[in-house]
Amino acid sequence: MIILTVGLFSCDKGEKGKDVNNKHADNYEILESLYHHADTVIRSTDTLIIINTKLDTTIIETGIFAYLQYDYPLTTPPGLIDYAKTAIQYEDQGNMEKAENCYKKIIDFYTNERPQQFDLYSDLNDYLQYAVNAAILCSFAYEKLGDNERAIKILQPLLANVEARQSKIQERYIQLCIHAYGMDKVRMELDHCGKTIQFKKQDAPEYDDWVVQIFGADIGLGNVWEMECVSPSTADSLVRGLEFYKMIQ
Repeated sequence: MIILTVGLFSCDKGEKGKDVNNKHADNYEILESLYHHADTVIRSTDTLIIINTKLDTTIIETGIFAYLQYDYPLTTPPGLIDYAKTAIQYEDQGNMEKAENCYKKIIDFYTNERPQQFDLYSDLNDYLQYAVNAAILCSFAYEKLGDNERAIKILQPLLANVEARQSKIQERYIQLCIHAYGMDKVRMELDHCGKTIQFKKQDAPEYDDWVVQIFGADIGLGNVWEMECVSPSTADSLVRGLEFYKMIQ
């Protein structure tokens, strides 16, 4: 069996990081076969395992990469992935200066290059896949640089769409809120957010119609668009059934 992790590369031009496991595949079809024809996807708190028996391959992701969509290498710029992987590697080696440099490069890419790349997307699902995965990585960079406010804020516009539900962006958002505001305040917010229930009829079905507000951000309640009415008490029950609610139990 072949076990893969996404390759690590240095932020320094032309210099590879140590302990490289594998490079990004140049052939999109190989990646697509690996991910889209996988037999099993297993998610735990901070580990993602993708098993492809046909190719006798298991892909293991840990840490922040377990929060992304399972097939994120297909929808996230390789350079952004490389910066994040290398920053983590440098941090593990105790080289905080180089780690921080890579985290800053993530933010620079997100701020300056990402908006231009959005022009390449005509399909809203593709656009949201890119947006969700990139935001999670940029939020992680802000957190590592000590800017928790921006780490939270950057996720807020992307918590109520179908592609958010294919990732763990909502869990990541709640995790950051716990760190910023404390467990008691987050528990209070989640247990009483049903009163903020809103119906936001969207022209695009990729966005959630029924949302609640959690610390100022719309969070989608998932596949409940066929419900004509959602009361505050029903909304509270639906929230308690979402994955991120387990973080306060």
